[in-house]
Amino acid sequence: AAKAGAKSVTAVDISQTALASVAYSAEQNGFDCIQTMQADVFEWLRAARKESKRYDVIVLDPPAFIKTKEAVKQGIAGYRDVNINALKLLSKGGVLITCSCSQHLTLPLFMQMVEDSVKQAGVPCRMLELRTQGRDHAPLVASEETLYLKVAVLKAD
Repeated sequence: AAKAGAKSVTAVDISQTALASVAYSAEQNGFDCIQTMQADVFEWLRAARKESKRYDVIVLDPPAFIKTKEAVKQGIAGYRDVNINALKLLSKGGVLITCSCSQHLTLPLFMQMVEDSVKQAGVPCRMLELRTQGRDHAPLVASEETLYLKVAVLKAD
């Protein structure tokens, strides 16, 4: 984001190790506009909403919330929660890039979660892009669990 010209970047993660890596990379690349924040992203998003913060771009790239087939319902609720809160923080015309690497969250379920999140947030959006993992991890046609990475790029109207 900084390389693309963002004036300010906030990296939020619960892992101090991950944030140390971000800080090191920012320093090595000469970016002084990147700040890190160690926090539970669910709590952080809610606090940012209470403070009426707004963002032009938000990237949600959580760890897999759904590790088993039995966890699908609970995991979808987690993805929906984080997406609703992020959508409500977008500036008009802002972009949300939302990801899932949960193999048990099929593409149709991911798309339904995105649609439900947009409706519940009350933030009209357009889908700019829908992506999956690269060719070097190409999914098998007859094996939907190999289509593990889903990325939706939404623009708030």
